[in-house]
Amino acid sequence: MTGNIENFHSDERPLVSIGMPIYNKPERLREVLEHLFAQTYKKMEILISDNASENPEVEIICREFEKKYANLTYIRQKTNYGPFLNFQTVLKSARGKYFKWQADDDLIDSNFMEECVSFLEQNEDYVIACGEPRSASGDLVGDKRADFTQKSPISRVLATYTATSSRLISIYGVIRTDALKQMVWAPSLMTYGGDRQCLAVLAYLGKIAMLSSTTMFRYPGMSNVSYAPSFKLFYDRFIFAGNAMRTTLQQPVYRDMNFFYRLAFSILCALSVLYDSLTLFFLRPLIKKIFGKGKKVKKMLLRQLKKIIKPFEQQINKHDAELDYWRGLVAELTQGCKDESEKRKCLFDICHEITYPRYKNDLYLNPNSFSGQKILDLGCGPHGGIIGFENCEKYGVDALIDSYKTLGYPLDEHPIKYFNARSEALPFENCFFDCVICVNALDHVDDLNQTLREIARVVKIGGKFIGQHNFHEKPRVCEPHCLKHDDLISFLCKHGFECERVVFQCESLQDDRYYYSFEKKSDVSENP
Repeated sequence: MTGNIENFHSDERPLVSIGMPIYNKPERLREVLEHLFAQTYKKMEILISDNASENPEVEIICREFEKKYANLTYIRQKTNYGPFLNFQTVLKSARGKYFKWQADDDLIDSNFMEECVSFLEQNEDYVIACGEPRSASGDLVGDKRADFTQKSPISRVLATYTATSSRLISIYGVIRTDALKQMVWAPSLMTYGGDRQCLAVLAYLGKIAMLSSTTMFRYPGMSNVSYAPSFKLFYDRFIFAGNAMRTTLQQPVYRDMNFFYRLAFSILCALSVLYDSLTLFFLRPLIKKIFGKGKKVKKMLLRQLKKIIKPFEQQINKHDAELDYWRGLVAELTQGCKDESEKRKCLFDICHEITYPRYKNDLYLNPNSFSGQKILDLGCGPHGGIIGFENCEKYGVDALIDSYKTLGYPLDEHPIKYFNARSEALPFENCFFDCVICVNALDHVDDLNQTLREIARVVKIGGKFIGQHNFHEKPRVCEPHCLKHDDLISFLCKHGFECERVVFQCESLQDDRYYYSFEKKSDVSENP
């Protein structure tokens, strides 16, 4: 990736705030500041917060540059109040559209700011742009396969927890200031392991670019944050681990996320704090002694973590692909609608005019087929297929119900009780329904066996399971199961059902479509 700086005029350029939280390291400070003022991008403000450095050389260097450059502000704290407040001081003082934390021992190419700002100005779906991390000798460092550009926000968050630490350098890239201000800040975000936590929240808000057109140089053996030397930090890590979990659960940007995901992320945050702390204080010397730099152990742990995450990520990608389909359908169906109310009316009318008639005809039903009964549309989607059946209690279950509402579907206007739930864990009592309907949804579920057990559990003895299923040859992102009609019959019979009727309805180049009807003859407990 590279930013295109053509026609990027200086009078239109946004202000960039560069925040330097420093402590007691004058060795490379002068060189770092010289690199900043040598940038081809000039519309910058540089904010330095000195966390009460004991080495007088630090203040001497900063005062020298402050006198020379009007856009540099140097703040010396009276006492060392820890890294969190030091990082926060420079961020709170920032006035720019973009913000960059600058370590006091890292160097950047002269075109770093130019390339990063240009890229962000032209790519609104990206929240961070950073140069590639290289060693002092110029070698590319870190996991080259780390990718923070996935379409799924949750996939990007997971990538931050499986990336090697050198790829987390993007937290020192150019960041949209408004994204940083959406975060709930707590000390756990600026402690050991905090770079992952902070980057994870930003990754949820947007993609992260690593630009090959510019570079950030990393120097080994030098700390990048301004910690006062104190063994008490180890004890603090356990406190911060608990704070990390709470902070993640409280993040406003995660509010629309399923609670299970938020909880999983909060646990990962806590583990990252403890892992980085333990390796720093106790395990790192041992690992180095046995395994050199510990790369073998780290790679092994990352491989195992990726194996654990893979099914989780596949589920996320499946849901994202399904939402993309419905999002596109909304745009197509409501094209020409003048306002939101007209759009909602259009989507509501589709239920009565298209979806319900299709359910009724394809499933060989009539409006009074379920009179006096309770029926469930499993994997119902947003179009209310059972909306027209009369004199019955209608329920709908879909794992994306809340997302459908966000897309604009007027589900609250349907005479259907909708539940945002997975088919593998239906929120109903045993033997609750007289009939479960499932139209082209069984191949979308994550665990087919568990779904069938749940269907058998909630259907009454003598109740029905009817539906329509498309059988395809190869798995797809949204349809991971390639179940044939004879396999479906076998599965359902094992779960207490007896096949009443199977009808071959359609053959196409992509799928064969079947109608099926089953009656529950025995309880699922009798057919383990």
